[in-house]
Amino acid sequence: LKGFGEIISLLRIPVLSSAEGGRMFVLTLFSGSFLSGIGFSQWLRGENKEWKKFMLVFAVILLCSYAIGFSQYRSVGSVSQFLKHIFIPLGIFFVFTASTFFTNRIKNIKVLFFVLSIFIVLLTFFDFYRNTYRFLTFSNEKFLYPEIGVTKFLRSLDPTTLGRTQGLTESEISSYLRIPTVETYDPMYSLRTARLLNALQGIDDSSLQINKYRVIPGRPETKRVYDFMGVSNIVVSKGVNPAMVLYASVDKQTDFDLLYTDDVFMVYKNKTAFSRFGLFSTYNVESSDETILQKIVSNVGALKNEVILEETLPEDPKSGDGTVSMVRYTQNIQEFSIETQEPTLFYISDTFDEGWLAKINGQHVKTYRANYNEKAVFIPAGKSILRFDYVPKNFAPGMYISLAGVVSIVLVGGIGLLQRKSN
Repeated sequence: LKGFGEIISLLRIPVLSSAEGGRMFVLTLFSGSFLSGIGFSQWLRGENKEWKKFMLVFAVILLCSYAIGFSQYRSVGSVSQFLKHIFIPLGIFFVFTASTFFTNRIKNIKVLFFVLSIFIVLLTFFDFYRNTYRFLTFSNEKFLYPEIGVTKFLRSLDPTTLGRTQGLTESEISSYLRIPTVETYDPMYSLRTARLLNALQGIDDSSLQINKYRVIPGRPETKRVYDFMGVSNIVVSKGVNPAMVLYASVDKQTDFDLLYTDDVFMVYKNKTAFSRFGLFSTYNVESSDETILQKIVSNVGALKNEVILEETLPEDPKSGDGTVSMVRYTQNIQEFSIETQEPTLFYISDTFDEGWLAKINGQHVKTYRANYNEKAVFIPAGKSILRFDYVPKNFAPGMYISLAGVVSIVLVGGIGLLQRKSN
């Protein structure tokens, strides 16, 4: 589809794409757009000769576009693969185009006309759902995320530690397989998270990435990222020294213990990685973002024992015996069991967001932003069940608006039906 995509770009036609212009993957649902533009009932009548001419012209343009794509693809890829990719969408288009010219001839045969109507709707949207099923991120393990030995091993590790992993091919694989990672492939990733990771790597904010975040390996500063963010599992190719790959130095190779190896990959444990969550009795208060980042970068090791908050707690945490364990961890729920003799501060290396609502034993409590962009909660003495629920602030309004829209459609449709019967 490369030639077709280039024509769309040249003519400045707006399209819905899953990537930036240089890597455009476009699904051009022509028949669906056509039906929406002229109206399904108007198309079924088949009385307009002008848009029939338009269909023929568009068919010629489409064939020319595929010819351009074929001429460019032939030198870099398989011709059979190219034909395989365009066979179904091209077939759908020409069946749809052909049916345009005889719908008015069978409209008096009600059963056949009804069957044709349903067939065209299904045919029109079949390729859309086919592509969605195959290519939508996180949708299909069969096509995108087949498990191999290294991913099976990583998933078999103790999930209650929430230890992050570094080194899988792409970060969306980690997301799909529920393997925690620092990197992200998400257009909605937190800007503060990117700034924190940049600061830890000694990179200025002018180089913030567009729709994902990849940690840059091969630099001594990278160690701050992996330690601070709790990256405890490192994946490298077999025979590769992880210290050289990550930090461009052999000085830190004693920080790693080998956990797994196969014919292709090796997995090492990063012994200096911070725990993803824990209980703290010491904290500092800083209100300036710049100051917080400077403190984190200048003395990241100190944050193994203390937390930086942006406001004062209602009561100072105290030193004492305490335990914390993970009970549940999903995309929208995080639950921990805590027992402590003294009031303490619970900290988790997980992105702070106003949508995370915290409860202790069923009672709402305040979530504090900690270490620039992570989460912390003040915990009273005794036994507590701390639970975070992710409820975005726009979720409820969106749900009510959608419900109102459905009710409005039903009412308008019902009124229209009653008026038609009365006429």
